[in-house]
Amino acid sequence: MVQTMKRFLTLAALLAAGGLEAQDEGYKAKYQINYKRFTRGDDVKVVDEAWGRLEWFRERMGGDLGSDFAQHLLREAEKERTKYPALFRTQGGPERPVALNGTTWVNIGPTTSAFTQNGITLTKVDSGRLRVILPDTADTTGNTVYLLASGGGLWKTTNFLNANPTWTALTDFIGSNLSGSAAFGRSTSTLFVGSGDPFDLGVGGFMVKSTNGGSSWSAASQLGTASKIYDIQVDTTQASDIVLVGTNTGLFRSTDAGGTYAAVASIPAALKVWSLVKTTAGWLAAAESSGATAAGTLYLSTDQGATWTPVSPGIAGAGRITLGIGAPGDSVVYGFAATTGDTAQLDLFRSSNGGTTWTGLGITAKAPTNPNGDTAVCDIMDGQPWYNHMILVDPSDPSRNTVYLGGQLSSAKSTDGGNTWTLISNWLPGAATGTSTLPYVHADFHCAAFSNLGGTARLYFGTDGGIFTSTNGGSTWDDTKNKGLVNHLIYALAANPGVPGSALIGLQDNGTRIRSGLTSTFNQIRGGDGFGVGWAQDVTSPTAVSLSSYVYNAIRRSTTSPVVDQSNWVSFTSGLTAPLDNTNYYFVTPLVTPPAGADPTGLAFFTYSKNGKLYQSTATGWTTIGTAGSGGITAGRIVRGVSHGIGVSPTDLQHIAAAGSSGYLLLSTNGGSTWNEIFLGAAPATPGLVAGWQGFNANVAWANNQVLYACSEASTAGAVRVAKSANGGATWTAAATGLPDVPVTKLAVDPGDGTGNTVYAATWLGVYRTTNGGSSWSVFGAGLPQGRATDIWVAPDSSSIRVATWGRGVWEMVNTPVAGTVSITPATGFFYTGDTATFTGTVNGGGTVTYSTNGGTITSGGLFTAGSTSGDFTVTATNALDTNQKAVANITVTLAVPVTFSTQPASTTAAVGHKATFTVAASGSGTLSYQWKRNGVAVSGGTGGTTASYTTPALVLGDNGSTYICEVTGRAGMVPSNAATLTVQSLGTAVTASSSTVTAIPDATAGGPGAAVEVPFTISGVTGNVGEVTFSLYLTHTYVGDLDITLVAPDNSTVILSKNAGTAPTNSPTGAAFGTSCGTYTVFSDQGATSISTQVSPPAIVGTFRPAFPLEAFTGKDPNGTWKLRMQDFGPVDVGSFQCGTLSVKPLVGISLDLNADGVTDLRDLLFFAKYFGSTNAACDLNGDGTVNDADLPILLAGL
Repeated sequence: MVQTMKRFLTLAALLAAGGLEAQDEGYKAKYQINYKRFTRGDDVKVVDEAWGRLEWFRERMGGDLGSDFAQHLLREAEKERTKYPALFRTQGGPERPVALNGTTWVNIGPTTSAFTQNGITLTKVDSGRLRVILPDTADTTGNTVYLLASGGGLWKTTNFLNANPTWTALTDFIGSNLSGSAAFGRSTSTLFVGSGDPFDLGVGGFMVKSTNGGSSWSAASQLGTASKIYDIQVDTTQASDIVLVGTNTGLFRSTDAGGTYAAVASIPAALKVWSLVKTTAGWLAAAESSGATAAGTLYLSTDQGATWTPVSPGIAGAGRITLGIGAPGDSVVYGFAATTGDTAQLDLFRSSNGGTTWTGLGITAKAPTNPNGDTAVCDIMDGQPWYNHMILVDPSDPSRNTVYLGGQLSSAKSTDGGNTWTLISNWLPGAATGTSTLPYVHADFHCAAFSNLGGTARLYFGTDGGIFTSTNGGSTWDDTKNKGLVNHLIYALAANPGVPGSALIGLQDNGTRIRSGLTSTFNQIRGGDGFGVGWAQDVTSPTAVSLSSYVYNAIRRSTTSPVVDQSNWVSFTSGLTAPLDNTNYYFVTPLVTPPAGADPTGLAFFTYSKNGKLYQSTATGWTTIGTAGSGGITAGRIVRGVSHGIGVSPTDLQHIAAAGSSGYLLLSTNGGSTWNEIFLGAAPATPGLVAGWQGFNANVAWANNQVLYACSEASTAGAVRVAKSANGGATWTAAATGLPDVPVTKLAVDPGDGTGNTVYAATWLGVYRTTNGGSSWSVFGAGLPQGRATDIWVAPDSSSIRVATWGRGVWEMVNTPVAGTVSITPATGFFYTGDTATFTGTVNGGGTVTYSTNGGTITSGGLFTAGSTSGDFTVTATNALDTNQKAVANITVTLAVPVTFSTQPASTTAAVGHKATFTVAASGSGTLSYQWKRNGVAVSGGTGGTTASYTTPALVLGDNGSTYICEVTGRAGMVPSNAATLTVQSLGTAVTASSSTVTAIPDATAGGPGAAVEVPFTISGVTGNVGEVTFSLYLTHTYVGDLDITLVAPDNSTVILSKNAGTAPTNSPTGAAFGTSCGTYTVFSDQGATSISTQVSPPAIVGTFRPAFPLEAFTGKDPNGTWKLRMQDFGPVDVGSFQCGTLSVKPLVGISLDLNADGVTDLRDLLFFAKYFGSTNAACDLNGDGTVNDADLPILLAGL
């Protein structure tokens, strides 16, 4: 069995024990189906991939967040409202809290857009993803409409028909960005809202109720262990409203108008209840099991939902089913169904008897009357049938033959009961083939409504891009009702201090957007999902660099600031190793911008990957600055898949820290040349430096090179989520007192506080601040919704703070400086003697600045030169008109430490045709540079000539006696290493040992790996030490990717030949093998052109391959004695055995000068040499330059 699956099953068990739900077993199938959609090309009609987003959330948080998390978070939210009554209303609602000390958050959008670009340019307006649309039938004008937005909660307008309706958020202060489902009671002033988005990770599984149109709300009612709410319907036939709620753990029912809820036993709790409708037969429910073969079942209730029975035969072969009726009590019902497992659209089904029997309409392969490049047939769900389900039956058609469907890219209409279909909208019309003239409606349809209010028949469609309406049956569509809805789901935020009020944001399925001036208009300048964003902080010119990202490190770069058009972006992926796919990179591509002061060039940004690499950008591409398994980073250690996993010091680019996996931080003080791992903890099982730290590291923020903070998004109650180090990361203490007991997403240090004590925390309940280095925290500002903050940006001069949220847009707080005050940038600095830097002082309101320093010299223009004395100093900017007004930058001057070596290059012996490696370890001030030299000349050829480790080209006899040194240069100058001498010897005749003793390899169990087995190979009588080792292997196994194969030398030193190589998607009863017979082998040799780690079996792996680790590790050892081939299985449910193998050892025998091969070295060899002088005779070409010439003669004479 594949090791990845074993790890997944173990994780699922742990999550279940911890109160978290296991991941959906069917996610891999859905992922593969949708992954094909990314091959269409970046920015050429780029699409959203919902399952990738959901799995990214699950990987971050350790699985789905259960009902215990929701209950805990709501309690924490209530505590905070009680603690700060001036900032929060105790019941939630739309009113803004009063300002406290003048610190009030202001929403800056997005409220609208002038254009959107995604390969083409449209003048359309979108908002965030919608779950429910509720036109208020009590308002006969049609002006009152409610919307439930994913992550954004419930919204209301009372002037919907205006060109620019006024929308009000109703649930900002309940304690969660509500998202699930909503319904009216018998009166439209009564609202039932359930939280738990089906397609995101969040706070869910509870109900709230309002009896006054959303002005106030009841306390939350938790629905058992449910965490997602799919549908809410209300039966009004009894004296009290009966509320039916479909969840991910079955159906819940209230018979007292939402006062209390109970699970309905006759629909199993293992089922997801997606859809509920009332028909002539009773209440109909569409439920579905979980997993890769999830099957849909229809249930019928004739007693207002008290008891249910399965409908037989139902809809065969269905997975998720969405039900549609024209009006409650209809006999005609439609079911829009996915296949089992939700991997494809099944069909649209119709019932004429209230849902007791069904007929398939055969629409999936049927061509619409107006097909286009996106929708050639009525496969409306397309690649996401688990996600895109919308059906609407027109209640004004008495025959109920008018039906609307929405799926991934298009919507369609039938007026003859599903016999024929016409497409009525398309996402990005014309972009795929240039032939579609359909009106625009955003992709990914989720909900719909119909009303005749005001005498106008109106359609409402809800999508990933908000609300779209039509008053002519779908012939044209209006997107303007999205104006004023601030409900975009934002992953990341960046800004540039040279662009006033700027905000560059990445949004779920609504691209990358840029704020227009100081307005609330955000224009889309890149399509699909917008994830990471970056914008230089130290460069404020119109050419300041910015970055944006799409899935799997599809990064683009612009040198136009601000970006105003999609043409400003160019692909920026050079240097990112490995294919840009879901194996190597995260779905949500992270981008990190260094803080002001760290990078005067504005060219450095950071990203990281799923395969364990950290990258820093230059002007032309990306450079690897860290790799799991080297440079101090443990193999398998990665930066967690969070949006802000790297932190950089505001002083330089040398001090970098990353939020590593399993509770570790990765920290470098030399720009990534080497790393230290710091274990904060993964309590309670494995405590670390900080008691109560639960892992789930999210972000690291530096105040200076000594003070830094880390945060965690652990969901476990009681976890410590902020820690501080005051000594560069050597020791850590908890620094979370006063924070709510909820995940912390990101930290931002206020650059205006030279002490590093003022820090802002973006949490799942808003923004908090400390002014004493984490000793205490309090909520910061008034008016910010009590929900998930995803990113935070503080201006380099501390003049403003901007915060991004998941569902409630971007918020800003402006710190208006007092006239005449002085500011200075940078506010901190780290220098070596003689370094120069420019400081800029500014008098607010205008004025002249003078500069002074006690740490060197500074010119009238602010050019500072560090002095010759080390210590802590200041640079001061003073208002020339009022010397009491000044700003101080704290600086450190350090004497450069000369380079010293902790590891010198070692002399070594290697064989002709092989390679030799020399390594140094050095330290010293500044970024170290390396230059290897051979015999006093810079090396050419080989690899790593300018790094700490150099490997030669294939060696020839002429290399014998060469000396190698490494010149290492730091801030204090160059220091050469000791010299190492290379001895090159010839290889003797191979001595072999073989075995054909068939040896079974014990299978692993669920409790651990199988026992290791060893096969002996005895080598004897060899004169000389090991020069070359190869091993030829024939081994059969149903899953070779679970095996570790190790060669053990007589002195018990080891080399791993294969570590989990040959990994295939599934077990294979036949064909999975190394070799095919005794004689047709898999050969492990350092001379192999390809690594064994790249191979997949079946079919059997045959040929010569480099082992997982070099066999040259055996060079110079005594070959005589018993060697052993050790094999061990690490995955259960697979079997196999060693069949046969041959060990070959060639000894080092010194340089062979027996040119004529007569068995002795004498003057006859000199005559033989003379005979072939000037030729290409290989035996006489002693220096390997291709010709027998004068350069070979000294080698021969020395031997004679």
